[in-house]
Amino acid sequence: MRSPVAFIVLALSSVAVAQDPTQPAPQAEATGSWGIDFTNQYFFRGIAQENQGVIAQPWYQLGYSLHDGGETVKSLGLTVGLWNSLHDGPTGGAGGPWYESDFYVGLSAAVGERLTIGTTYTAYYSPNGSFGTVEELAFSFGLDDRGLLTDAVESGLRPSLVLAVETDGQADAGNHVGIYAQFGIEPLFALGQFGSLDATLAVPVTLGTSLSDYYEDPSAGGDDEFFGFLDIGAVVSSPLPFMPSRLGPWTGELGLHWLLLGDNNEERNVGDSAELIVSFGLATAF
Repeated sequence: MRSPVAFIVLALSSVAVAQDPTQPAPQAEATGSWGIDFTNQYFFRGIAQENQGVIAQPWYQLGYSLHDGGETVKSLGLTVGLWNSLHDGPTGGAGGPWYESDFYVGLSAAVGERLTIGTTYTAYYSPNGSFGTVEELAFSFGLDDRGLLTDAVESGLRPSLVLAVETDGQADAGNHVGIYAQFGIEPLFALGQFGSLDATLAVPVTLGTSLSDYYEDPSAGGDDEFFGFLDIGAVVSSPLPFMPSRLGPWTGELGLHWLLLGDNNEERNVGDSAELIVSFGLATAF
């Protein structure tokens, strides 16, 4: 049987080519980025993973432009990446510090002037055996709402929706594969120059919910809960012109998040219903 990823790649690629069948298919243009983040606690969609020791999360991503300049589908891109989480706390114990390694491949398309849609396959794997492999297929939607709802925020609220369907394994270690829905906004504000830094403030607000068996009760027969978490953040980022230019343009990011957990995730977090998460990251592109 052909995999869902192969089917989606073929289907979306055919949409792109169909924009103008008289023209030859363009050569795919490649870009790349990589970086590392450090955080005091790691929660995945509100599910506690680690809150002790050093947590380092290196990642690497390649992007390919498959189509550009169509009338309806403005652009089509393919993304392939690897994201990791390394722990020296309890979850990085006898099996080694490499707690998680996620492989993902996705397609995204800019449709019309304001809409971005995408689909991503992700395999969540634990090299040190801390959890069983989870596979999911996610669909994302983003809207450029500048000037539509309010002129008070120049960037707009930038609303987004993610719908993720587990195809194998369970992120909550429950009894059934789940369906997850995430709603978010992320307005941006220019903070101006601070010496050589040109800082921007993002205020992401994310609501994570279960549409079916995504946040099962870990101790009471697996009853599902709709509300998973609410995350309100403040993230300051800036280009770093003093970093080595031979590796590409560098960006630094400092974030603070307030995380409110639903009852089932609170139970997984040993009874704590709210957490403050601090993170710092460096990234570059080539």
